[in-house]
Amino acid sequence: MKLKLILFILIITCNFGFSQTNFKKIYEYDTYRKDWALVESNNGNFGFIDRNGKVVVQTNYKKIDKFKYKNGDFALVQSFTGSYGLIDKNGKLIVNTIYADIEDFGKIKKDWAVVKSIAGTFGCVDLKGNVVVLPVYKKINRFRYNNGEFALVESIVESFGLINQEGKEIVTPIYKEIGNFGKNKKDAALVTSFMKWYGFIDVNGKEIVTAEYRNLDDAIKELNK
Repeated sequence: MKLKLILFILIITCNFGFSQTNFKKIYEYDTYRKDWALVESNNGNFGFIDRNGKVVVQTNYKKIDKFKYKNGDFALVQSFTGSYGLIDKNGKLIVNTIYADIEDFGKIKKDWAVVKSIAGTFGCVDLKGNVVVLPVYKKINRFRYNNGEFALVESIVESFGLINQEGKEIVTPIYKEIGNFGKNKKDAALVTSFMKWYGFIDVNGKEIVTAEYRNLDDAIKELNK
């Protein structure tokens, strides 16, 4: 029994030592996460090992930042091609490394992060890495319309629309301007076309007054009929 125990310890020690030599550099433990150490492979890529020398994050990344996203729940990682993703504190890749940039969660909505595509357009992902807003917009604003129910989005041709709290596009971005709801009538928002014609939409995104009025007063009269 004693001999078996000695052999077991020797095997573990040898395996641990072997795992250590697989790396060009092992950084200090607990810097990124408790009981984890950042490691650099011989070809200059990064991952993590635990105190037993076990690889908990494969050396698949060009760069790994500290766990700063969502109050330390996620860390930004960079692929060989320079694109970014997120790993969680278990080392699992949550957001695939396909983005040019990833903002922290909560900037436009709690539990959503704005992502920038390689093409330079923006969308959003949730805490599970699901795409909740397709990355097709030039800009996504905070949820301020109709008491926070909607967010203004800008298309790549600089026209505007609205998305709801589920990330669904309720107003196609075809307008030059969209006013807030309730200014002229409850649940109605002024819209202006690129021809500078006025109309109104409701909270479902439907044009209740077609944007065909040259004069704003005429559009308001039609709204209040």
